[in-house]
Amino acid sequence: MAQRKVTEATLRGKRFAPQEKTFLKQFEPGLYLRVSPSGGKSFVTLYTFDGKQRWLTIGRFPAMSLATARRKLEEIQRQIAEGKDPQQAKLEAKAQRIKAPTVQEFAEVYLKKWAEPNKKSAKEDRRILEKDVIPRWGKRKLAAITRPEIITLLDEVATRGPIIANRTLAVIRKMFNFAVKRGVLELSPCQHIDAPGKEVSKDRVLSFEEIKALWTVEFSDITRRALLMILATAQRPGEVAAMRWEEISGDWWTIPAEKAKNGNIHRVFLNDIAKSLLGPIRKRGFVFPSRIEGQAINPNALARALRQRKERIRNNPGPEAGLSFDFTPHDLRRTAASHMASLGTPRRVIAKLLNHAEHDVTAVYDRYGYDREKQIALEGWGRKLNQVIHRQKTDNILPINKRHH
Repeated sequence: MAQRKVTEATLRGKRFAPQEKTFLKQFEPGLYLRVSPSGGKSFVTLYTFDGKQRWLTIGRFPAMSLATARRKLEEIQRQIAEGKDPQQAKLEAKAQRIKAPTVQEFAEVYLKKWAEPNKKSAKEDRRILEKDVIPRWGKRKLAAITRPEIITLLDEVATRGPIIANRTLAVIRKMFNFAVKRGVLELSPCQHIDAPGKEVSKDRVLSFEEIKALWTVEFSDITRRALLMILATAQRPGEVAAMRWEEISGDWWTIPAEKAKNGNIHRVFLNDIAKSLLGPIRKRGFVFPSRIEGQAINPNALARALRQRKERIRNNPGPEAGLSFDFTPHDLRRTAASHMASLGTPRRVIAKLLNHAEHDVTAVYDRYGYDREKQIALEGWGRKLNQVIHRQKTDNILPINKRHH
């Protein structure tokens, strides 16, 4: 009569008489059940390697299913066929798990080895990791983080806004991809995770009425001047926030290549409005310092100030209610560029003002700085701002392309 195949149910229902010593029971070729005097059960196997017989524990039952034990046995037999000692391989795998980095340890590797050398937003990467990722997973092994856990984290972050949730996913994904490239992980758990938030089209431009209203809003002095400087110069929030007195000479502000987003040195003409926003003149240091000694104001603080003002108006409508505050610091840069275009500034000059990277062939040969054209455009924009702020007549505000022949 053929022997009945052992099943999971059979093992669960099997009762063994109490024994003084641990004993082994083979129920199929190569696979044994080890039963302790207390009744605990484990799957084990007996194998021969280099002429010696060795016992190897596969896993405890019922924590490990019979099906899993059979798959593990097949893997062990493959290792033996390839000339590997399964016991040694198990010890090495355990040592590797012990040495595997925690999330906090690898986050620091990512920041030092990848973000800081390659990303101008490295500080923002650190802020995101330290705010939402490390407090939650810092002590856990990087390899233990699962896709559902990442999705749960992103859902929680998304309650603060879709953009920050998307930025958080981008940083986490980059960190795990970096782990794969360094051989720390085989696969990234971020695969197939979609951006949690839908971002609105980036087309917000403030009207002249809104610009007039913004000029009267009471922020802290440094926050106010930094926000309006973005509008007056059309430069990036991060570059304005990091502005130093050493970079200003006369009417020109020179943004060093290492600070510019595209890595190109950039000269910006300071019109009268921009110069009025510089504040107390100093010889060195940041034009817009933070409360932390030796640091510039964080661009995120500017965005936060706008969000807080929006929330305040929502709860207590007042004189500012005409300004919705549904814009970001970067929208102020777009506003300046859009209105300069309406004044007749050529598109190529605006591109030079914005310091956009150029990818066409002629850009390789065009080394002209466009300083004169940038000055004309920013002077015209300064006069227009002055007219908007003080409600002056517009007769003397001519389109740029009709002047300076």
